[in-house]
Amino acid sequence: METLLNAIKNRIDNVLNESNDPNLKKSLYQLARNRIPEGHEDSSSIDPFPVPLLIIGSKYDIFQSEEFEKRKILCKCLRYVAHSKSASLQFVSSKSEAHVIKIRVSISSMVFGTPCSKTAVLDHNKPLYISCGADSFESIGSLTSLNVENKSGPKSLMEVKKIFTSYFPQVEEKNVIPDDPANDPNFREPDIDNMRVQKKKELFEYKKQKMA
Repeated sequence: METLLNAIKNRIDNVLNESNDPNLKKSLYQLARNRIPEGHEDSSSIDPFPVPLLIIGSKYDIFQSEEFEKRKILCKCLRYVAHSKSASLQFVSSKSEAHVIKIRVSISSMVFGTPCSKTAVLDHNKPLYISCGADSFESIGSLTSLNVENKSGPKSLMEVKKIFTSYFPQVEEKNVIPDDPANDPNFREPDIDNMRVQKKKELFEYKKQKMA
């Protein structure tokens, strides 16, 4: 995820730097900052992603059979990453029609500004559903202790990475980011991929109408 997020952010920054509009980058990052709810307790600690970001945890039907401790650590790590980037986080299973509908609503909301549910699901025993700004570092709590009373959380993404890899050892390999990461065969999810294609077409038609 770290490699992918960095690649996307670098691509966005490159496009912004090539733009003829000198204020575009500043405006985009200001919009990103504005996505953080006013008065949020963590606003000074959040480094918002330059564009709306939705982190999807797919194959929830398989994930829920993992042992409790690993599930909770993974959920907390993803919550920390999402919250620190002012991203939304959603778990989904393509085998659940309700999940697929919910993810469609979320994507539509990000692309077209349509309404979506603001009710957060933070229970690690359920599929997480957390909109941008609906979480907090205090709520996430400690990643090294499963004691809910321990509110001492990690201080950086690097610390989160160390904790994550201690539970889920990573195999070092050369990562090759394709021109379009969405086409990476390692992350195929038919329902979500088909929905992405559909939303891409809708966005194209929307832009076409705007320009008419």
